[in-house]
This record gives sequence, C-alpha cells and structure tokens, in this order.
Amino acid sequence: MKLLETVSSQIAIAVENARLYEETVNHAEIMEDRVRERTAELNESQRALMNLFEDLNIKSDELQKANLRLQELDQLKSMFIASMSHELRTPLNSIIGFTGIILQGMSGKITEEQRKQLSMVQSSGRHLLALINDVIDISKIEAGKVELSIKEFDLSGVIRSVKDSFDPALAEKGLKLSIEMPEKLGIKSDERRTKQVLMNLLSNAIKFTDQGGVRITAQRVKSWEFGVPPTPSLPLGVGRVREGVSEDFIQISVKDTGVGIKKEDMVYLFEPFYKIPVGGRFLQEGTGLGLYLSKKVVDLLGGRLEAESEYGKGSRFVFTLPLMRVESP
Repeated sequence: MKLLETVSSQIAIAVENARLYEETVNHAEIMEDRVRERTAELNESQRALMNLFEDLNIKSDELQKANLRLQELDQLKSMFIASMSHELRTPLNSIIGFTGIILQGMSGKITEEQRKQLSMVQSSGRHLLALINDVIDISKIEAGKVELSIKEFDLSGVIRSVKDSFDPALAEKGLKLSIEMPEKLGIKSDERRTKQVLMNLLSNAIKFTDQGGVRITAQRVKSWEFGVPPTPSLPLGVGRVREGVSEDFIQISVKDTGVGIKKEDMVYLFEPFYKIPVGGRFLQEGTGLGLYLSKKVVDLLGGRLEAESEYGKGSRFVFTLPLMRVESP
C-alpha cells in the first residue's frame, strides 16, 4: 500500500513537472517572439532615424547654401543702393545749389511765381536728398560698414547748435523751445551721429506740434535709474566712468505738445517708412525713415531709444547713451 502511495506521489510530481516544463517552454517561445518583434521594430525605427538624419543633413546643407546666397544678395543690394544713392546725390546737390543761387537773385531778377515754383523745386530736392542720405546710412548700418568716430565732446554745445538750426522753423510756427541742461555736459561718443539723432527727434517734434512748444532736457543718470546694475568689475568706460562713480549714462529727452500718437500705432513707431497718421491721414512730408534710422544709430552707440505718447497731448522721445562709449577692439 505504501509502495502504491509512493508511486502515485512520484507520478503526480512527474506530471506537475511536465506541465510546468511545457508552460516554461511556451512562455519562453512567447518571450522569444516578443523579443524578435521588438528587435524588428527597433531596427525599423533605427533605419527611419538614419533616413531622417540623412534628410536633416541634406536640408541643413541646403539651408546653409541658401543662407550664404541670401547674405551675398543682401550685400549686393546694400552695395547697389549705396552706389545708386551716391550717383543720385551728386546731381541732386547741384540742382539744390543752383536753385538756391537763382532764388537769391544772383543770376538776375525773378518773378514771384518763379520764386514760388523754384522754392517748391528746392524743397522737393531737399526732401529727396534727405531720403537718399537716410537710405545710404541704413544700408551702411545693415551691411555693418558704419565707421564711428568716438571722441570726447560737449553735448550741451551740440544741443545749442541743433537748436539754432531750427530757430527759423520754430519762429515760423510760433513755437517755444526750452532747454534744461548743464552749461557743459561731456560725453565720449560719436558727435555726428548723436547730433543726427537729436535733429531727427527735434524735427519730428516741430513738425507735429502746432501749439505750445518743445522741451529738451539732458542730464546724467545713474546706472540703476537706467535699469542697469552697477558693474565695478568692468573696464573703464564700460558701464562706469571711474571707480565709485555710478553716473554712467547721459539721457536726452525731446518732449512736445503736439498731436501725439495712438496706442495702436506705437508698435510701428520704429519701423521703416512708418508715418504718423494725423487726423485720419498720413502726412506726405518726411521720409518715414527718421525714427527707424535714429534707433539703429542709438543701438550702434550702445544706448537705447524709447518713446511715450498720449494722443492729442504730445509725445516724449528719450535716448540714453553711455557716458563713455568704448570702441570695439
């Protein structure tokens, strides 16, 4: 009896082992199938990635070639614009000059009607010359060919000189111009470019102001007032004048009591060929390049140009320059 029980137990164990073995074999086969499937999927993904990588390399090469071509075309465009502008400027200066001679009566008397017509020719010539000069400057800036003349100069003297040149325009419109600045205000930057920006801003202020006046202020501002933290570790002339002195920038403001600018138009203010709409129409006077060029110049000088305006009440343009602009090595 015990023998039968032992044999029965051994048979049961053998049957269970056989069942477990069969399950193990089946499970192994299933796992092998899954591994083969995953391996095939991974191989397919790898091939797809390799194809994608090759396509990306081809596209990258094409983009590089296209970018180089665009750079070449951009340089050619700038060279063409500059060349054509110079060719136009030479005869235009002659037209303006000889028109002025005739208007002064140096070549004989002229009638009032002739004077009126010649004045229109001279005005249009100056307008076109201003446009050509702006285009030349912009093409140089965009081509990276602007040469700055960095030197120390008296900004107060420059402001007074600009004011004097606009006295006739101010008198013609009956506007007052007030200036608030130190007697002398030294700065190290490009004098001609600084004057160019100031003249553009003052010209716009007078153009769009019929009543009231214009106010110019110039002052030193501390670095933290300008939104720049003190940087004592920087070399002399970059962010500071000397150790312990934080009056690092000069801020020039041109404020008018003119028509002002609508909020929706402010975003386009420094775009090329933008003209401020007045009374639902765009003024024909001006090139539409003055503010765009001014911002480019101020950026070039290491500063920034900003504007704020209230429609119907006037505008305020502020440009801030480093007290000492250091030339790139």
